Amino acid sequence: MLHLLCSVASAAAAVIAPAQDAFSVIALPDTQYYSESAALAPIFIAQTQWVVDHLVSDRIAFVTHLGDIVDSGAQGANQNLFEWNNADTAMRRLDGDLGTNPEGNVPYSAVIGNHDYAVVSSKASGGARYRDFFGPSRYAGRSWYLGASLDGLCHAQRFDTPEGPWLHLGLEWHPSDMALAFAQRKIAEHPGLPVIVATHEHLGPGSRAAWQAPGATPDMSGDNDGQQVFRKLCEPNPEVVLVLCGHINGNGRRSDATVFGREGHQVLADFQFDPNGGNGWMLRIGFDVQQQRIRVRTFSPTYVLGSSPGLDRSTDPLANFDLPYDARAHRAELEGATLLRFRHGQDFGSGPWLGGRDAYIGNGAQGDTLPSASYGAAPEVRCDGDADREQGLLAFDGLIGAGAQQVPAGATIHRAVLTLTTEGAAADSGSGGTLHRMLAPWSEASTWDALVGGVQLGSEASTVIDVNTRGFVDEKGTRSFDVTAAVQAWANGQPNHGWLVLAGGTDRWSFRAREWGEVMERPLLTVQFTPPCPAPVRFCPALANSTGNVGLLQVQGTPSVTANDLELVASGLPSGALALFIAGPARAQFPVGDGVFCVGGGVLRLPPPISVDLLGQAFLPLDLAQAPLAGAVQAGTAWTFQCWHRDSTPGGSNLTDAVEVHLCD
Repeated sequence: MLHLLCSVASAAAAVIAPAQDAFSVIALPDTQYYSESAALAPIFIAQTQWVVDHLVSDRIAFVTHLGDIVDSGAQGANQNLFEWNNADTAMRRLDGDLGTNPEGNVPYSAVIGNHDYAVVSSKASGGARYRDFFGPSRYAGRSWYLGASLDGLCHAQRFDTPEGPWLHLGLEWHPSDMALAFAQRKIAEHPGLPVIVATHEHLGPGSRAAWQAPGATPDMSGDNDGQQVFRKLCEPNPEVVLVLCGHINGNGRRSDATVFGREGHQVLADFQFDPNGGNGWMLRIGFDVQQQRIRVRTFSPTYVLGSSPGLDRSTDPLANFDLPYDARAHRAELEGATLLRFRHGQDFGSGPWLGGRDAYIGNGAQGDTLPSASYGAAPEVRCDGDADREQGLLAFDGLIGAGAQQVPAGATIHRAVLTLTTEGAAADSGSGGTLHRMLAPWSEASTWDALVGGVQLGSEASTVIDVNTRGFVDEKGTRSFDVTAAVQAWANGQPNHGWLVLAGGTDRWSFRAREWGEVMERPLLTVQFTPPCPAPVRFCPALANSTGNVGLLQVQGTPSVTANDLELVASGLPSGALALFIAGPARAQFPVGDGVFCVGGGVLRLPPPISVDLLGQAFLPLDLAQAPLAGAVQAGTAWTFQCWHRDSTPGGSNLTDAVEVHLCD
């Protein structure tokens, strides 16, 4: 062991951060055997000390421990105090002297693994010992710590990078629906931030790794396997970039396309069965903004080639690879649009949303779903092409409006995603179903008879199919579907009566309704949009010119930077006079000539000077992509415009009124 510690400096010296990486995140997988052994504990210390020594050179922004901090939970003398103290000693290197630096050396997280529960692999035994050492109290007073779940087993952290701030979510082993709801709320509370998720068990080994199946509860609310974590949390939330995990020895990775058009990267690393309890191997995850990639590299501050036993993981292609990721484009997408989520009873930071509505109806041919009965209080929505020929109904009420948690009328919908959970007895279906926009109103009290033989396509529901779930619901679980066209139609003014759900065949399909007890499995609608461009605002007291008229300025076109079709039109001016349009980023008001100058900030002259026509008008089409406006006029900024002109009055010139334009995408 003395040789091992003496080799730390030479081993660490070989780890050099690529110059192009804007920042890096360090992942510490499964340290249980280091914590368990007095002989191996120095390896854990060497890992965290390496982080402290290389914070600047490797531009380390965050450290995430992937669970199995210790080996024996709370079993043994003093509730396994020996192992927890060893782990605490190592992780305290990341804290440094909190008396002089209360924020610590670097923000970090340590998730709970199956070996960190009181009884190994028993979530029912609780995580009290984990909370003693790595619960919320450990991070008290640190600005980067964003709080924990109610049981103290899941945590959220924010960390800053040269590329911008990020959100990290550390989730319990086999995350429960409650854990996922915590994560989703934290994402909603911190809009615009890219997200890294860490959980202990998620993938198996391999270059196209399988999701880990243990933990799934397909017929009741509870724990989730890797696939369901991805589909419930990652796919409906376009903020999520990367999922990191340990638990299974070796390396694994997979990337899955989401309905938002992004790649969801997932990475496994665990070396606990290498010699010396893992040989100190850990991950450096570098974010190369210029080359648009994530560099995953495996290294050790203690492994010395030629003298250390075991594989050299730093040369293994499974342990060292690049992933595509355009950080700038992703952040621009997140910051350039608003993202709202709608799920009945779920609190996304502004109180529970209560606009969900669903039901199903049937003709009673087999005596199960009766034609005169309502099923709006049922915990599932179902459809079937035979038996009682059930039809499902689903709506998100109050979706469009002027409220803070509503999509504004006229908004541009970039993506709208409907997430449904097919769980419960016989819920899955080989034929699935289709969703059609309802054209007529209905309620949860509606019945087959009240709707006169059920819902009729063409008159009461559109024949156009918004979603076809065939091939997506032939196994139980959560899936997401693109419904952008429907939500855009509602934002454009069409009545929002939700959807009719029709069976795709005779194999009945059902999904969780808003009445289902666990909120994470109720229908979810996620909408990413930009609000409509606001109308230009007139201001500034114009004074009469030599014609006896007041010069007026109008803005034609749309205040969209993308459309780039604005035109300035001045009227009421002296015919033949020389006119010049001006612009600025602020308002002002002071006399100039015989008029009032109302453009402030760095005033720009907009060439060319124009001769007023016989009707007293002057026109100037604007090109926002050309000088002098290029680069200055951007979406989200407000600019004022005015027209100055020569005049025969004593002051020699006058001005129109002014217009303030708020520009959007």
